[in-house]
Amino acid sequence: MDQFHLFLTLAFLVVQQHVHSQEPHVRLVNAAHRCSGRVEVYYSGEWGTVCDDYWDISDARVVCRQLACGSAVEAFHSAHFGQGTGTIWMDDVACVGTESSLGSCQFSGWGKENCNHGEDAGVICNPEPPLRLVRGSHSCSGRVEVYYNGEWGTVCDDSWDISDAKVVCTQLGCGSAVSALESAPFGQGTGRTWMDDVACAGTETSLQSCPFSGWGRENCGHEEDAGVACNPVPRVRLVNGIGRCSGRVEVYENQQWGTVCDDSWDILDARVVCRQLLCGSATSAPSSAHFGEGGGKIWMDDVGCSGTEPSLASCQFSGWDSHNCGHSEDAGVICDPDPRLRLVRASHPCSGRVEVYSSGEWGTVCDDSWDISDARVVCAQLGCGSAVKALSSAPFGQGTGRTWMDDVACAGTESSLWTCPFSGWGTENCGHQEDAGVICNPKASERPTISQDQNDSVHVAGSSLRITCTAPNGYAGGRFTLIKDSTTVSVHEVESNQGARSFLLSSMSRNNGGSYTCLYERDVSGTWILFTASEARQIRVIDPPAQPGISAIPAFPAYVAGETVAVKCTVPNGESTGRLQLLKGPVLHGTSNQQSLTNTIWNITTSDVGAYTCSYQKEVSGRWLSSPLSRPLEITLTQPRVRLVNATHRCSGRVEVYYNGEWGTVCDDGWGITDARVVCAQLGCGSAVSALSSASFGPGTGKTWMDDVVCVGTESSLWTCPFSGWGRENCGHQEDAGVICNADGLEKPNVSQDPDHPVHVAGSSLKITCTAPHGYVGGRFMLIRNSNTFSVHGLEPNETAVNFLLSNISSSNGGIYSCLYERDVSGTWISFTNSDDLQIRVISPRVRLVNTNYPCSGRVEVYYLGEWGTVCDDSWDISDARVVCAQLGCGSAVSALGSDPFGPGTGNTWMDDVACTGTESLLWTCPFSGWGRENCDHQEDAGVICNPDPLVHPTISVDSDYLIHVTGSVFGINCTAPIGYSEGRLTLRKDSTAVRVHELAANESVITFVFRDVSPSDEGSYSCLYAVNVAGKWISFTASHTVQMRVTNHPTQPTISASPAYPVYLSGESISMTCTVSQGYSAVRLEWLKDSIPIRSSNNSGQSLTYTIQNLSGSSEGSYTCSYQTELSGRWIPSVLSQPIEIFLTRIPPAPTVLVAPHHPVYVVGESVTITCTAPRSHSAGRYQLLKGSLAVSESNAMQQSFSYPLRNIGMSDSGNYTCTYQAQVSGRWIRSHQSEPLGITLTRPPSQPEVSRQPEYPIYVAGETVTITCAVSNSGSADRIELVKALTSVMNSTRNQQPLTYTIKSLTTDNEGSYMCFTQMQVSGRWIHSSSSPAVVIVLTDPPPPPTISINPNIPVYLPGESVTITCRVPRGTSSAGFQLLKDSNLLTNITSNEPSLSFTIKNVTSRSEGSYTCLSQIQLSGRWIHSPSSNIIRISLTDVPPPPTILLSPTYPVYLSGEDVRIACVVPARYDFSRLRWTLMSSAGNVTTEIQTTHDPVAYSFGTADRDGDGNYTCLYEREVAGRWIPSLPSESVTVRRLAVRAVISMDHQSGRYMEGSIATISCLDPNRNHVNSFTFYKDSVLLHSLDAVSGHDFVSLTIGNISEMDQGSYTCKCGITVLGRHLSSHASNSMLLTVEEMLKPVISIDSDDVDIGGNLSITCMNMRDHPGVSFFIQRVDDVSSSRFRPVLLKDNIAIFTITNVTQGDGGVYSCGYEVMANGTVVASTISERVEVTVNARSSTQLLIRFIYVTGVALMMVVVAVVVAIRLKTKKGDAVLNESTMVFNVANPIYTKETTL
Repeated sequence: MDQFHLFLTLAFLVVQQHVHSQEPHVRLVNAAHRCSGRVEVYYSGEWGTVCDDYWDISDARVVCRQLACGSAVEAFHSAHFGQGTGTIWMDDVACVGTESSLGSCQFSGWGKENCNHGEDAGVICNPEPPLRLVRGSHSCSGRVEVYYNGEWGTVCDDSWDISDAKVVCTQLGCGSAVSALESAPFGQGTGRTWMDDVACAGTETSLQSCPFSGWGRENCGHEEDAGVACNPVPRVRLVNGIGRCSGRVEVYENQQWGTVCDDSWDILDARVVCRQLLCGSATSAPSSAHFGEGGGKIWMDDVGCSGTEPSLASCQFSGWDSHNCGHSEDAGVICDPDPRLRLVRASHPCSGRVEVYSSGEWGTVCDDSWDISDARVVCAQLGCGSAVKALSSAPFGQGTGRTWMDDVACAGTESSLWTCPFSGWGTENCGHQEDAGVICNPKASERPTISQDQNDSVHVAGSSLRITCTAPNGYAGGRFTLIKDSTTVSVHEVESNQGARSFLLSSMSRNNGGSYTCLYERDVSGTWILFTASEARQIRVIDPPAQPGISAIPAFPAYVAGETVAVKCTVPNGESTGRLQLLKGPVLHGTSNQQSLTNTIWNITTSDVGAYTCSYQKEVSGRWLSSPLSRPLEITLTQPRVRLVNATHRCSGRVEVYYNGEWGTVCDDGWGITDARVVCAQLGCGSAVSALSSASFGPGTGKTWMDDVVCVGTESSLWTCPFSGWGRENCGHQEDAGVICNADGLEKPNVSQDPDHPVHVAGSSLKITCTAPHGYVGGRFMLIRNSNTFSVHGLEPNETAVNFLLSNISSSNGGIYSCLYERDVSGTWISFTNSDDLQIRVISPRVRLVNTNYPCSGRVEVYYLGEWGTVCDDSWDISDARVVCAQLGCGSAVSALGSDPFGPGTGNTWMDDVACTGTESLLWTCPFSGWGRENCDHQEDAGVICNPDPLVHPTISVDSDYLIHVTGSVFGINCTAPIGYSEGRLTLRKDSTAVRVHELAANESVITFVFRDVSPSDEGSYSCLYAVNVAGKWISFTASHTVQMRVTNHPTQPTISASPAYPVYLSGESISMTCTVSQGYSAVRLEWLKDSIPIRSSNNSGQSLTYTIQNLSGSSEGSYTCSYQTELSGRWIPSVLSQPIEIFLTRIPPAPTVLVAPHHPVYVVGESVTITCTAPRSHSAGRYQLLKGSLAVSESNAMQQSFSYPLRNIGMSDSGNYTCTYQAQVSGRWIRSHQSEPLGITLTRPPSQPEVSRQPEYPIYVAGETVTITCAVSNSGSADRIELVKALTSVMNSTRNQQPLTYTIKSLTTDNEGSYMCFTQMQVSGRWIHSSSSPAVVIVLTDPPPPPTISINPNIPVYLPGESVTITCRVPRGTSSAGFQLLKDSNLLTNITSNEPSLSFTIKNVTSRSEGSYTCLSQIQLSGRWIHSPSSNIIRISLTDVPPPPTILLSPTYPVYLSGEDVRIACVVPARYDFSRLRWTLMSSAGNVTTEIQTTHDPVAYSFGTADRDGDGNYTCLYEREVAGRWIPSLPSESVTVRRLAVRAVISMDHQSGRYMEGSIATISCLDPNRNHVNSFTFYKDSVLLHSLDAVSGHDFVSLTIGNISEMDQGSYTCKCGITVLGRHLSSHASNSMLLTVEEMLKPVISIDSDDVDIGGNLSITCMNMRDHPGVSFFIQRVDDVSSSRFRPVLLKDNIAIFTITNVTQGDGGVYSCGYEVMANGTVVASTISERVEVTVNARSSTQLLIRFIYVTGVALMMVVVAVVVAIRLKTKKGDAVLNESTMVFNVANPIYTKETTL
């Protein structure tokens, strides 16, 4: 056995191995890629298809998994991918979806199928990416990797070339291939190398479809991994510009560079180009071949970028090489590349040292030639404001590294610093101590913010407002200026750590209203930099609203708790509807937007007491302004009380109310019971009995507080009812109201019962007692049951209680009882509160007799409190028994038994000592000891024997219920005991005589007395008598009713016949047998018998009866007879039996077989079939019959084994079940066989002819259009599949139940032309039924007309409302047109038929409705269809509003300015106004002439400033907002006035050369040549203040004198004039400068020819000056004689003077020195004295001495004459200054002397 198991195991393994080795391959063919197509499997050396029977998505999943093609998308049927050939290997495939291969699924078996290739299955998979590029710089370059067998691997570079790269780039959607790279250029991969020796042609759709070595067959390492670089989008470049970021735009497409046409070219398109080239932002988009005309292709036209696209090719455009341009329209771009400029080392981002980035390094700019024009370029390039200063000498510290630029010479309009002329990059001769700097105004976006502590635009006069100016983000320190309506309100500097400043406007008035802005300034290197002004904040100050009114309704001095008061606020007189607020203290109690506010205080309480005020608010410009509060309204509360007086009872009397400290009455006007109820309830006096009027309790005194009281009755107090108001009445005290209340209703009576049992027995009596409340007598009681009055009983005056007796109670007496006590008070019954409830429960005991078989005898038991119990036999007698028998409905009592005659009972003994009189209706109504009160045991249980109920008696019946019987027959009489009785004795009586008696056995209750062979002597009246033995006594019941019996003879024999009459019959046949009554009998009842057993009887008044057996069977065989009965005295008397009819059966021949050819589950109307009927070979057959349903279709009498019947061109009437039979002869009778199995022929009509349509429906189509052909089934038809056929070739099949079938041809070509028809298929019972073909639709193509061009005039990017534009559509030359369509936003605007080549549409007064994109189409008419051209290029109409006017500001703000003074005129864009670029224009108007004086282009500025304007005039500014490339001018600003005063200063010196000798005097004058009324003059030396002088009234100059000039007085002298105009002091600019130079007086050199001279001799002294001085005069002097005259030279030449003393005397000896004097600017200046020389005189004669004396004297006289002459000339010379003596005083301290003089 073990060997056998081993053998089986080995055999299984061998088979399994064989099966696995036969696992078929699978492939998908005839589709666009390897992961979709017709499914084919390779089996037994041959590829074959798979049938689509049961083919679904689960099967497709297995195929996709097996092929590593990802998930399944759809499973296709009906050869969706074309019909295959060869073997159909698989059918009925039923995959779960998780199998590893298709061969692992269940299917019919290899080659076992019932299909054709029209049912070939298909699959579409969603493959995982089979190819990728990794480790590249972008997604379209990198190492090539393929996915195979669940693993990524590389491709070897053997034979790798550009053709292979093309396939990779195409497969990945990465555009064209740039290069095929080898040797792992993107790094080495890992894992398998899947492909080698790839040899693509370049046209393949995937790399895997190229020839290669095979998966995994390679001889490479990963150092040979192949790579690819693709060009994912057409490349773009800028040529013929400056650098790579500007120039003509060119794109690379189809291996060729080409240009872009400038149609629709704008800044948005330029942005995309700059982004694609990494060239920063776009500056401009030049057109019209700005960078020169290109050559070659014009690749793109009508480019329409949004500005956000990643590449130019991603934008909308006309299509590659589709254009209508020449190269004169080549587009260009100027980009602003990544910033290469910065400012550093300053506290402000728009100030600092200028640094430039070049060659990867930041460097500085040298300050050689650096000026404000250069600074302007830097500021503009960095997006800062205008330039303020150009600084040199490293004002922001020295930089490091290279100095990149030197000798910069900008004009100021360049876009970048490096576009200015300069020395060249790195060419410089500077050190970093010469680094240039710049101070720019801040960026326009950097502006302070303005806020206020109350964020409202409207404020109330008298209030305060804090306005806060906050520095731009990140800034602190500086100063803030608050401006109102262009006027400075306040200026405040803040600390360096403060970023905001608040300005308080206290106690504001209307004058404080206006437009407020904040200015922010920062000190940058000594220069205050002004930021753009903040947005404007409009402040409006108005007077507060008037005080509202307040009132109370009703107006009482005090209010009562519970009252209602309305507090009303009203709008002040003259004010409009606003917001009213009611306040109680600070708490808001109501708000209303009506003319008044009424706040009703319902049920006023102490919490409502207080002072109420009203506030009124009105809305002004969105803000609610509050009025002063109204006068206070005090609400106070008083505590009223109510009482009843002047009556004998506290709860009756005249109604009086205590209010405001005084008792008063209530008037009876309107006084009613509801008012009385409130008073009674308020006083705790129960219900109101009566409301009395007319001072029923006497008139009161004092006030009548209340009148017209109208209470509902539920109010808590009287004063909460509506009434006239406190003290408001029209009554006298004869109308005082009164009240009677039911106060005692709060006391309640008592209720009790007797007997006081929780449960009462039905039939007993009960007494309920009602007792009045303590102390009360008389009155009346009402007994209340279940809230209804049960009984009423009055009391005598001295009675306190009443009894209510309930006799013979029943369950209906149960319920809740209470007593209501009432007393008559003044004729009114006053009710007290009901007593407590008394629960009365009534139960109904039951009685029974048990422990016998006779219901009216037995042990007496009673049911009480849910339990059965016995009755004790003490005093038990026949009277008691009578009550029991009567209660149970039995007859009279027979006996009363004691001592448990029926056996002892169990449980309680409920009753004892029963003493009935015999007439009671219930046992428990008899006197007895009480329930459960007994002294017995169960041996004393009482019993009763009663006669039965007279209505209970036996019954009598006869077995046939006939009153007449046939002689000799048998009949029985049945006696039955009364229902429920058994045993006993039954007696049959005939005519009151007992004829038979029967003792019943146990459980027997019926006996039949049988009479056989009856005769007339048995006739008579019969009855039954029943008796039962109870305790030895026979108790007879009432006799039954009687039955009458009669006897008669039989009728004569009937006749019988059969139809059909056969000697033999077949099972299932039918036979009819007829029984006929003998003549002379009528009103018969016929009966059929089989084998003497009755089988059917029927009442029939006729003479015959037919009995039909519909389906003869073996049980039908037998002898059939019949008899009849005739009615006699109500009984049917039977006749003698007829003659018999014998029925014998034989077998039906077996059924033939029936077949149809051809065999289909369903047939189509019009087909032909043949039905063949064949009898079993064991039977000879003839007489064939073919039936459809039950109708014979054909018959044949030939004796043959089979019979065929053709059905040709079958119709729906031929549908049905077909059977056939044949006949065989048995004993001379032809017996028909069983019917064959039914052959169902199901017919169906062919599917309804489908309807075919095309959408759109045109007689002719345009190539490239999309048309959808729809095959649809009519509403009345249906189909499971639809097929579209073109020229008998299947185009498309629908999936099951896909209706309709839609086939869309997205781009029509000539291949799509032809005739298309549809078929429908319907699967009926597994068979596919085809319809007839639909009518054909024909596709005929034509080429569309070429697109027109569209243009707009004027062609500007954006328009203003009200402008007019003309749009022109034009077809290309040589093209005809029959009309044009103009579309706006793709919606038809107008359609005009015209044969003109162009058409213009004018839009006058464009509005917002005109905005949109416009295109036009041309159209021609072919075959009745209008053929439209492709859409033209797009033009856009965009509207923008005229920008609002800017705000113009002067800084500083003065009433008058100095000519040439730096005045900043700032123009500020309105707050919250959005824009991208601005262009500013400042205009000056003088008289009627307006001049544009400055225009600036600032692409990022929010404000614009200008300075250094000299002319007077009114200035306005406007800005232009760039909208899509068009500059839109704003409305002009308001004007500001600049008034200038020309104040000049001219300085002069008395010596215009400015050269002065040391020690001389200089006079410097300052003059205003314009002769203004100058106030002061200021002198400066080397720009340092020297001295200030006030001007003399009426004089326009002043002079400054400098005496004893020294070298310290050298320098450049300037002056300024000062003048006060309109309260402003103006100081002129510095005057021209005068240079004062001082020439030094050198010490002369003295020498003598001999220092030893004889008396009388001559002495020569030489004095020499080392510097040439014009007009010099020399002198010598003897030191020891300073008073002596100086000697004059006798010879003067070349600054050498020779003094000769002739006739020297002894007195000429001594020490000599010399000097010289120079006339400098009218002043004689003496030099220092030379060194000394000593002269010794030897003695001489007196003659020599005399001569010398005479000579000296003569010379002295001459010099005196000369001096006098000179003095006269100086005095009379015009223009010379007259000086005081002090002028001539020299002081070594070199003081300055001044003198005002008149020239």
